[in-house]
Order: sequence, then C-alpha cells, then structure tokens
Amino acid sequence: SQPAVSIQVRELEKSYGTPLLHRTRQGPVLIDTGRTVFEYARRIFALAGEMQSAVHDLQGLKGGRLTIGSSTTPG
Repeated sequence: SQPAVSIQVRELEKSYGTPLLHRTRQGPVLIDTGRTVFEYARRIFALAGEMQSAVHDLQGLKGGRLTIGSSTTPG
C-alpha cells in the first residue's frame, strides 16, 4: 500500500541519514541520492534474478561443471 511504501522510504532515509526524495504537491521527485539508491536497488534485483535462474539451471541440470578424466592406459 502507499502508506507502507512511504514508511519504507522514510526508514531508508533515516538509515542513510539523507533524504532520497523531494516531496512536492505534484508528488515525490527523486534527488541525486535517491537516484543512486534506486540504481543500486535495480542492480541488486537484477542479480537476484540471475542467481535464481542459475540455481534453477543447476537443479534441472541445464548447466554446471563437468570434469572428465582420462588415462593413456586402456581401461
């Protein structure tokens, strides 16, 4: 909900000790600090998605590491 988002934004601002938004009558506008936090959050979510795909690939044996050994002696 919108109030829950506002609370989370305020908690982030409190955590970093700086505002992330400029609050106007037309609505909130990201300031430089907010844009920086947003960009890192976007990258974190993208990495989380890549991680989930990699884990699913390993579970389905679509990817992984295979080590093959051989010998010159006929076995």
